[in-house]
Amino acid sequence: MVIVKSLGKRHHSTRKLSTKLKLKGYQISKSTVHNYLRNQLAVRAFKRPKKPKLTQNQMINRLKFCQKVKDSTVNDWKKVMWSDESLFELFHSSNTQNDRIWAHSTQDVLPRETIKNPPKIMVWGMMSYRGLSDLHFIPPKQIVNALYYVSDILEGTCLNTLKRRRINGPVYSRKLVLKRSEAHFMQDGAPAHRAIVAQEWCKKQFSSFWTKDEWPGNSPDLNPIQNIWGILKQSIDEMKQPKNVEQLKNQLELHGKIFNPNG
Repeated sequence: MVIVKSLGKRHHSTRKLSTKLKLKGYQISKSTVHNYLRNQLAVRAFKRPKKPKLTQNQMINRLKFCQKVKDSTVNDWKKVMWSDESLFELFHSSNTQNDRIWAHSTQDVLPRETIKNPPKIMVWGMMSYRGLSDLHFIPPKQIVNALYYVSDILEGTCLNTLKRRRINGPVYSRKLVLKRSEAHFMQDGAPAHRAIVAQEWCKKQFSSFWTKDEWPGNSPDLNPIQNIWGILKQSIDEMKQPKNVEQLKNQLELHGKIFNPNG
């Protein structure tokens, strides 16, 4: 019953369950607890999923957005270009649960070097069903205000991506949508994105986009590009650790090959 009652509850590792059972007079190891959970109860351990803590108003706006797009077809979603910024850190701490080394003692395990306040790179990117944009590296200490967002990111990287002509080929060099006139642009509610100058730029460049009043705030989980950022960070963790910012940039620029099915 101790094991069964633990299902769905926090702080019930196999080690703690084994300790509880031993206190009750049962000499059961944590490996036995693990086997019982997997084989007899057919359950396994999951990481607790993260989700934004929403205000009541944000919940209402998310519901309105979902009602607005609920009838969208697969072809409609194929025309959406999703954009976002993400932060990448030098000497990033990988998932310690997966970063294990089998050895006879701790003396045989190489330490993982860490530094205080590691350098970080803010990166902007865009994706669609068909492909990926180039990455835009935001210079250190650069504030992403409306002027920089429009002049450097939208007029630069975003517009260059929209000018692509290749229909086939690697995901990092082909058109994100077959017809630019059908492209639907997504950006979140960051202050620079909500600025009048950015909204006006989008009106001129796209036949449709979610305006500052349509995209619900605090909703990164609705943006599938978050999955790309996660996969990219995991891939970089598995590469040779970069020693400086330039090496980290070089690894990030390999993203096209990482996601290219023909690469």
